[in-house]
Parts: sequence; C-alpha cells; structure tokens
Amino acid sequence: MPERIRILHGITAAMLRILELDRLLPEIVRSATLLESADAASVMLLDDDGEALRIVAHHGLSDEYADAQRIPIERARSIYWGSDTHVEIDLEKAPAGDPALIQREGLMRVVAMPLVHEGALIGGINVYTRDRERRFDEIDLDILHILAAQASIAITNARLYDAERQARRLQESLLESLGDGVIIAFPDGPLRMNRAAREALGVDEGDRPDRAEFRQGFELRTEDGALVAEGETPMDRALRGQSTSGVYVQRDLGRGVEGAYRMVAAPVPGANGTVVGGILSMHDLTEQREAERQKDEFLAIVSHELKTPLTPLKALAQLLRLRLRRHREDGRPLDLESLDGNLRTIERQVDRMAGLVNDLLEVSRAGQGRFELHADEFDLVPVVREVVQRYDEITAEDGRYRFSVDAPDSFVITGDAMRIEQAVTNLVGNAVKYSPAGGEVRVAVQPRDSGMVAIIVADEGIGISADELPSLGRPFARGSRRARTFSGVGIGLYLARLVAEGHGGSLVLESPGEDQGTTVTIQLPREATPS
Repeated sequence: MPERIRILHGITAAMLRILELDRLLPEIVRSATLLESADAASVMLLDDDGEALRIVAHHGLSDEYADAQRIPIERARSIYWGSDTHVEIDLEKAPAGDPALIQREGLMRVVAMPLVHEGALIGGINVYTRDRERRFDEIDLDILHILAAQASIAITNARLYDAERQARRLQESLLESLGDGVIIAFPDGPLRMNRAAREALGVDEGDRPDRAEFRQGFELRTEDGALVAEGETPMDRALRGQSTSGVYVQRDLGRGVEGAYRMVAAPVPGANGTVVGGILSMHDLTEQREAERQKDEFLAIVSHELKTPLTPLKALAQLLRLRLRRHREDGRPLDLESLDGNLRTIERQVDRMAGLVNDLLEVSRAGQGRFELHADEFDLVPVVREVVQRYDEITAEDGRYRFSVDAPDSFVITGDAMRIEQAVTNLVGNAVKYSPAGGEVRVAVQPRDSGMVAIIVADEGIGISADELPSLGRPFARGSRRARTFSGVGIGLYLARLVAEGHGGSLVLESPGEDQGTTVTIQLPREATPS
C-alpha cells in the first residue's frame, strides 16, 4: 500500500507539471496501468461536437479497438451521475461495444471512472484486465478515484494552457498583420515590436532592444520641429500613466532617415492602479506627407507651365491688334511674313498647352484604370520617321539640333499606333528639351531575335546621375535640380512607360552620368496584344 501511494504521489506531481495535452494523456493511461497492475487503460474525452466520448489515448489496446469505441453523451451522463461514481463491467457477460472486437482484444473486465470539471462530465478513465479471475477491490477503486480527480484537474489545466497559447498565437498573428507599427514596453526588459514597427524603425526581427538602447538611436521632434526631451516621449509618458496622441517626426540617427508618424500611447494598468507597461501605435504618415508635397509641387509646376505660354500669347495678341489698328487707321501695310511668324508662334504655344492638358488627362485615365490601348497592324517605321521629321522642322530655325533615324525600310507590328506615336513623341521631345546645347538626337528601330522590336532614342544632353535613374519613369518625377530648370511636369517618360508596358513590353532608361547624354529604349513585342 505505501508503495502505491508513493507511486500515485509521483504520478500526480508529474501530471500537474505537464501542460501539453498530447504529453499528458499518454502519462495518464500509463500511470493507470501501472497503479492497478492492469493489462490496459484508456482515456475518453468528449469529441469536437460534444456528442460522444471517444478514446483519445490508450495503453495496451489495439488502435482498431480504440477507434471503434464511442459512448453517446446522454448515455455517458446516465452512467456517470457524480464525480464519486464509477462503473465496473464484466465484458464477457455484458460486452460494451462490438462483442467480436472485445473478444479479439481478450478483455474480460473494465472499470470506468468519470472525469469531471465543475460538475460537468468531460470524459473518463478506463482500466482493463484480461484475467477472468481478476477483481478490483476497494483500494483499487479508491486509488482510481484519486487518479481520476487529479487527471481531471490536469486535463483542465492543459486545456486552459492550450487555449491560452492559441489566444497568444492569435494575438501575435493579429499584431504582426497590423499595418500600423505597435511597440509594447515594460518598466524593465526589452521592447516588443510588431513587423510594421520593426520595418519602420530598421530593427531586425531577432533584435529585442531595451528602451535605453532604442532611445539612443533616434531623435524625436514634434510636428512643429521642437525636440522632445528625454523622458518626455509618448512611451515614457505612457509608462508614467499618461495617455498621449500627436504627430511626431522620428529620425534614425544611424541610418540618417526620418519618418512622420501619428503616435498614440497609453498605459497598461495592473493591479491596484499600478502601470505594468505602455503600448504605442505608430501610423506612418511619411508617404502621405510626401504625396501631399508632390501634389503641391505638381500644382505649382502645372500652374507655371500653363501660365508660361499665356504671357507671350497675350503679348502677341496685343501686338497683332496694334498692327491691325494702325493698318485700319493709318493705312500702314501689314507685314505678312511677320504676321505669319506671329501666328506660328501662337500655334506652337497653343499646341504646347494642348499637349500638356492631354498628357495630364492621360495620367488621370491611367490612375483610374482607363488607359486603353487598341491593337491594329501598322508599319512602325513611317510613324517613327514622321515624329522625328516633325521635331526637325520645329527646331530648324534654332539650328542647334541634328536628327538621324536608323531603321529598316519597313517593319510591321500589331499594336496601338497612336499610343506608340505618343510615346516616341514624348521621348524625342525630352531628348530635345534636355539638350540645351543642341547636338545629335539619334533614333533607331531595331528588330530583335526574340520577336521584339526596340525603339531607341539617344541624345547628347545633360544626362542623369546613377542615383536618380531608378526614380524616373514615375508620374511627376523630374530628376535633379538641373532637370527641374526645364519646362515640363515629369509625365512624358511615365506615359511612354505605360504605353510600352501596356503592349507587354518595357522601357529602359540609361545614362553614363551627368553631361553624358541619355538613351531610352522601348521594347515592344511584334505581335502585341495590348491590355
């Protein structure tokens, strides 16, 4: 007897120490078999639907037998009407389940103890013997009742632990999936950050900096530029029990980058009103502010670009009216050649304004997903030559530019001729615009072996630095300060890229560097199906 009590004590301690259900259940059936010197044991628990008890762990039984056992919950409740009850069944005389299966298993007798939590039946422990003469005495039953009571507690604890782990995993998953950065701090110990916060602040996933280390790497300022003193950051104030909200600019001193965030910080209360931690959310406003800055810059540029032609247009209109008035009043002859030149200038300025408005409309359509392309078969070479010829005529009086076209006599493709002409026009126009000293503008149409054709526009202009190349080709991107001194709103290259990619092709921008010219290559499939 003392030996069994000692074993029971050790088993009980082990069960209460094990919190994982998949480790606990085998320990229970092994312990029941050992305590009772039985041939087999099993644990039954409610299934997921709560409609029946099923064997979830067993020792000394076949899997076939364990899988076949099922006790409907109503019948189980009629059998186990209290935590201190048990059932002992002679399986030879009253087989519980399939008699043939019980016979093959060689089972003679079973004692079943209920597993109960807060008065509700959650399962049972079954102990089996294959000895026809074996009987379970009062000591056996008392020990089994003690084991069942401790097992009920252990199973409940394991389930609570599992539920807590699942809740924690769910919480971590939700925290990681948030678009806003979240930082959790404690009075002592490392900070906890979600993915968005780590990415925004440049913290590696495995790093767990404490507050002091983290503070040293950043400079925090209010929206109006005032430096936030040490100990007065939103998180510091949250750990003192204060809730704060505001827009801050945080600069990473190590990486030399900064971002604007709407920060909301609040304390995490503990018992007796104490503060056990602080939580800070960071909504990234950096892109929004950059977009607002670009919008303001864009509006200023567009206003300037639209206003610039109006001044000479008004001056020319006033000049023409003056000449007509003098002609009517004094009979002065009209200088028809000068008049024709003035009208050509007016026409160019109107074309410039119309082109700008059309480009802006195209960008708007692209933003709304309405940038449509229509495929027809056409000869690419005359389209390219016509664009170059047009610019040759426009710049003829200037005398600074030379144009060349290297192309086969003919090259028929399937695509949107009007859009492709628009793209080539934008590229040749850029080549002229960004070559203030003049020079040669070389245009080539080159068939490629891959079933593609390349349209190449190269100039000898101001060029592009290597660090600016990746940013160009986006809407309203205009490159360096030097490039910004030229007229334009930064959408010609973007529209050309839309045309190329809409045909299933690409646009590549290349430059050896500043003052070394630029080469733009559009690649188009010969048999394009515009999207």
